[in-house]
Amino acid sequence: MLQPIPTKDDATSLANQLAELYDSKHRDGYETAVASAAGMAKNDLHFNEHEKVITRWEEDADTTIIDYPLLRSLRKPFFETRICIAICSGKMSTKFWSRTCLPIGIESSNSVSVDEVKNLVKTFRCITDSSLTWMKKTLNKPIKEYFQPKQFVYWGQLEVSALGIADEGLAECFRKLWDVESTAKDILKDEDVDERLTYYFKQVSRIQGKLSQYSNGRNLNNHFWFKVPAWVEVKDGYIKPREVLYLLRPLDDIGQAIGLAYDDSLNGDLLLRSGAKAANIMGRWL
Repeated sequence: MLQPIPTKDDATSLANQLAELYDSKHRDGYETAVASAAGMAKNDLHFNEHEKVITRWEEDADTTIIDYPLLRSLRKPFFETRICIAICSGKMSTKFWSRTCLPIGIESSNSVSVDEVKNLVKTFRCITDSSLTWMKKTLNKPIKEYFQPKQFVYWGQLEVSALGIADEGLAECFRKLWDVESTAKDILKDEDVDERLTYYFKQVSRIQGKLSQYSNGRNLNNHFWFKVPAWVEVKDGYIKPREVLYLLRPLDDIGQAIGLAYDDSLNGDLLLRSGAKAANIMGRWL
């Protein structure tokens, strides 16, 4: 994370420079970093050739966004990953983002068994860390030229991890979450729900104890609950509102948000949509 730079013109100019750096030479280095982290060869990865580097301006956030092309694996572990940069000219800090998840819209590879989740999340974190390391190494020089020493802040890190479950036994408790007034505390009163949700949360985090112990106060041990809404197409063909439950907590030098939802979306994209919103919420705090 970096302090904001002065003007929209500065942000746009920097964005153009960073976009130009994404040539075949630098892309090769990025592929190498991702392949090494995933334990596969570069030819096991595939860029979406129809995508180019996109630079766009978000007026409400005073931010220039650079989206880099999607990179997808062709064999197990199946994943897709994308890097982007948010160059802020307002009050928020400039950030590098890396998102890694199961392939969206590919039915044969967009779900895994619970037994596979821990190892897969570990791999996804390695890919994300390698992507961010590559970005810092490759893009550090042009960025530092735009930031005065007093504006430059050492890298901090945010993590948003989310798990969509197809456990019909928990469908009803998540339907309660879709009620605007419901909270984590409401659904964790049920011991069976508390135990099962705790089990799922522990697949993607090193949380200690049961979830209910973090719901008896908004700021218990610096843990915060929040819900993220999303509209998704469900299997009956309708577009419906859904809620994803997130627990925000400090983890060493990382701000971590762990999300969980009953995912009945047609394409398995509920968490992609909510994760982007959760990251945006966290990003606006910094």
